[in-house]
Amino acid sequence: MTSPIPYHRRPAYRGILLVLVLLLPLTWGLRHVQVSRVADAIELRQAALVDEALDAVEADFVRMEAELVQVARRWAADERIRRALRARRDEGAATDGLLVDVFAALRVPERISVELYDPSPQLLAWHGFSMPADEAINTPRFLETPQTTVVRDADWRAALVVWWPIREGGQVLGGIRALRLVYQRVSEQNQYLRHYSLGDLWSRATGLNVQVDLAPDVTGEVPPTQGVRVLQGRDGTVLARVRIQPPDAERILETTRTRYEQVMAFWAMLLLGWVMLGIWTGYRQTYHTARRAVQALEAGTAPGRASNEASNEASNGACNEASSGASNGASSGASNEAPTDPSVEPLLRRALGHFLLAGLAWWGVRYAFVALDVPNRWQRGKLPLAPLYDPTHLASTFGGGLMRSTGDLLLTAVFAVLFAVALLNLAGLFRNYAVHRRARPAAAPISGSRGAPLRMLGPGVLVIAVILGLVYGLALVTRHAILDSTLDYFARTGLLPERLVLVVFGALLLLTAALLMLAVGGVWIVAGLVGGRGDGERRRSRRAFRVVVGVSLGLVVLILLRIGLDAGLGLEGLVPWPALLLCLAAALGLAGWSLVKQGHVLGLLTLRNVLLAVFLLTGLLYGLLYAGIDARRRAQMLDAAAAVEGGRDPWAEYAVTELLEDAATEPMLQEALAHPPGPERTARMQRAAAELLRGSLISSLGTYDVTLTVHDTAGVPLVHHYEGEQVVYYAALDPLSMQEFAWLTQMYDEVGAPGLLVTPKTGLREVDRLQYVGIAPVQPAGVRAPLGWVQVRAEPRPFLRSGGIPFPRVLLPTGYGPLQGHLSVAHFRNGVLTRSFGRSFGRYRLDPAVQEALRTRPELWLTETVKGQAYLTYYQRQTDPAEHRPTGGPSLQMRVLAVRMPAITLFDHLYYLLRLTVAGLLLALPLYLGGFYARWRAGLIPASRVQFRDKVLNAFLAVGIITVGVVGFVGLQVSTANSEQAIQSWLEQHLERVEETLALEARGDEMPYRVLERIPIDSLAARVGLDLNVYRHWDLIRTSRPRLVRERLIDERLPIQVYDALYYEGYRFTVAREQVGRFPYTAGFRALPDEQGAPRYVIAVPTLPEQERIEEEHARTVAYLFGALL
Repeated sequence: MTSPIPYHRRPAYRGILLVLVLLLPLTWGLRHVQVSRVADAIELRQAALVDEALDAVEADFVRMEAELVQVARRWAADERIRRALRARRDEGAATDGLLVDVFAALRVPERISVELYDPSPQLLAWHGFSMPADEAINTPRFLETPQTTVVRDADWRAALVVWWPIREGGQVLGGIRALRLVYQRVSEQNQYLRHYSLGDLWSRATGLNVQVDLAPDVTGEVPPTQGVRVLQGRDGTVLARVRIQPPDAERILETTRTRYEQVMAFWAMLLLGWVMLGIWTGYRQTYHTARRAVQALEAGTAPGRASNEASNEASNGACNEASSGASNGASSGASNEAPTDPSVEPLLRRALGHFLLAGLAWWGVRYAFVALDVPNRWQRGKLPLAPLYDPTHLASTFGGGLMRSTGDLLLTAVFAVLFAVALLNLAGLFRNYAVHRRARPAAAPISGSRGAPLRMLGPGVLVIAVILGLVYGLALVTRHAILDSTLDYFARTGLLPERLVLVVFGALLLLTAALLMLAVGGVWIVAGLVGGRGDGERRRSRRAFRVVVGVSLGLVVLILLRIGLDAGLGLEGLVPWPALLLCLAAALGLAGWSLVKQGHVLGLLTLRNVLLAVFLLTGLLYGLLYAGIDARRRAQMLDAAAAVEGGRDPWAEYAVTELLEDAATEPMLQEALAHPPGPERTARMQRAAAELLRGSLISSLGTYDVTLTVHDTAGVPLVHHYEGEQVVYYAALDPLSMQEFAWLTQMYDEVGAPGLLVTPKTGLREVDRLQYVGIAPVQPAGVRAPLGWVQVRAEPRPFLRSGGIPFPRVLLPTGYGPLQGHLSVAHFRNGVLTRSFGRSFGRYRLDPAVQEALRTRPELWLTETVKGQAYLTYYQRQTDPAEHRPTGGPSLQMRVLAVRMPAITLFDHLYYLLRLTVAGLLLALPLYLGGFYARWRAGLIPASRVQFRDKVLNAFLAVGIITVGVVGFVGLQVSTANSEQAIQSWLEQHLERVEETLALEARGDEMPYRVLERIPIDSLAARVGLDLNVYRHWDLIRTSRPRLVRERLIDERLPIQVYDALYYEGYRFTVAREQVGRFPYTAGFRALPDEQGAPRYVIAVPTLPEQERIEEEHARTVAYLFGALL
């Protein structure tokens, strides 16, 4: 019979290969031709690109306006609103509650707000953010026809506005004002706060520099201008002017080159895939040859016939599956008579060699993808896959680019799993060969059998070394995935991790599965190559002894290899012993079980087995993952120690910088400096200085006395504003301010950097407690010379306080925060606490045992327990100048820096395991569904016969799943309700304390709301230790955080749900869910009634500083619940 031609030798294969090879130089030539054509007509190309971008921008703006018109029209036609407006016209304002009820139940899209006005126009109801009044209300035909305009809120926000009248017959009942936010600026950008503008949005969409001028002053006919287009509303109102700068010639040429390079990369990928297909099919020829030889051996074919068939197949390079089916018809008795066919083992070795070559080609393709930047180059900047290849989330050089991004790590994991499956498929032949040889009794003793243990030692050591190398490789990948990433893998934000974290977890689980398959496959291959050729009765009694000897030798080798790796490569602590032994036991256990277990592979894809596999993989991976977590935690502690080394306070330094930035751009201060000298100018500057310090971060620290001084251009102090605990005289501050200003300006000139300057200065009271001083010019935009200078000095207070920072971390910039919220940092001098940052350190005196240990070593890591809470603490002995003084000098001082972090508890481990298990379950779902379909196609579902053991196990599994589901659902509801109730109770108690504080300040029968009218809000907030907002009706009139209002981070209008509950439903207290950017938080509101019992003011307590802790505690409770059930 003629063997088929190998696939990689067929003419069609070679023809396609030749075409793909020719496509590369052809595309390269076309690229040069097209680049030359574009270069010859570069100006036309620039104009075409700009026109295309302008058309796309205009179309998107029209769509945006149409959506807003649809919102306004829908609510203007709402019968409930029209009916309530008619009732209000007929019955008066007593029916306003109906309108408030309707708007409180509205659901509007993000960045859209809806307001209802009467014809006057007076605001009746609202839902969403607030904006100032726009110019439409001043037009002659207001509320007669729909109108479109743009409204700006200083330089912080802007919104597109649509007015839609509500008419009945010829009478106007009111109007709907629909707003869409089109611009928002924030002072600090982070994961919650981002700039938003149409210019940025359209720049990303078009790839060009798009500038948008909202509400421009345009009169008369607008002449057409190249690169400029005016955007008009439906009523013809000019809403915006768009300018697009033409891309430069080199950029256009580079874009053209890149387009053809993308095509060339595609051809290269197809070529690599086609070559890999040829290599793979060549390997599969060898594989099928070896497979038929093993099947013939199992079927009991005569030795000569099996050898001849196998040799013919090897020489022809072909496989005939039908021949193995014929061989299976041989009698089973022949297998007990014929010895092992020696021609099978060379075929297996040959197949293994071909597989290794194919494996090298396979990983060569992966590295070629890395070099070609595939597939990232085809979707760069395109949702939803763009975050996968964003290096800001994960960027590691480990592996030569195999995990330079989240997407690359996932692609590498897929390559590893496919490689491991292929190896396991080949190793199955070695397994069958080994099982067949072990089952065949020998007719006579085999020469050299006494040396079997020594003969097995080499391959056994090789297997253990390979498994050890795989475990260390996975541990390195896991550690780099944690240390080289900005993702918070175990943030307590809920049961389901964020998408990128799920991707990383899934990739690591795939790599763990690949590790197990490679380890099992390696054991099978060794068993097939060096296994014994029969177990005579005399040899079976020695098997247990050999196993014990082999395991003992393997453990000795494992220990030696582990010590060698740790010492030679500096990998101490990379793989904990429990994790290493667990991985080794799992790999060897699965390999040994599979050598004796018989059955169809599809029978393993049951729900019970899939769940068991998920739990096994998560358990193995978590042992390695925890080592990376611990390394990351220790790195954070070391970073915190470095940030405060030498007595520096990064919080204070940043806070002074922020205050100077605000002061340099404060319009009130600029206007005051530009005003003629006199008492009014001084009063204006004093008010501006006081407003700048109110609610600033440096004031919130509570551990610094702050002085803000305004100088004229000659350096003469004009005004001082001081906030602190000491009694100071402003006249005494002048000489000190002038002296500091002199050397600060000298440093400013020497540095030569524009902007501001902040520097630490030796403390006046204690040398190791630094104060921070800085200056910044007050220079309006467009003015060459500064109008004056602002100077800030932050001096540590003499009395030690807890380092708690009641400042919203949502307002801190991205990448800032060497002192994380869960860290405590403390300085000790001679064992006594002198200063602390972050959370309370808990102790004011250093443990004598720690002091004694630090005398002989520079640093110390300890796990301590303080009031029942376990902590990981890092102690660092710092060099003191007194230690270098000669004998007989002053007494030596020991300065110690301590950094403390809560230790990971048992429940934390449960939570981490739960998040990892959730990722594993999501990964296992398609595997189970695919296995279910395959088993159904194979006739295994429904099963013709189910063993009693399987029935019991399935019943227990079903009961467990139902129990976990029901208890988990109910527990989640109860936990969420309890958490919300606890927050409400906490807020209500705080607001009651605020009212009690007002009552204590009352004079006679004075009502609390009258006390609120005369007491400063900052004083009240300081007394109760809370952030406070005060509303009159629905308007915010006072706040202890003016920066949040000034930067439009909190709305100046009461939420409609709160207004409805307090003013119309008669509640004294309510809560609402609000947002700062994308940071959600809970706020409590309490009404202060007047003499008639009607709400006069509303006091609000936002939970911005505490919201992270509240969310963390809730997520921890939920995770503990499901972790315990799991």
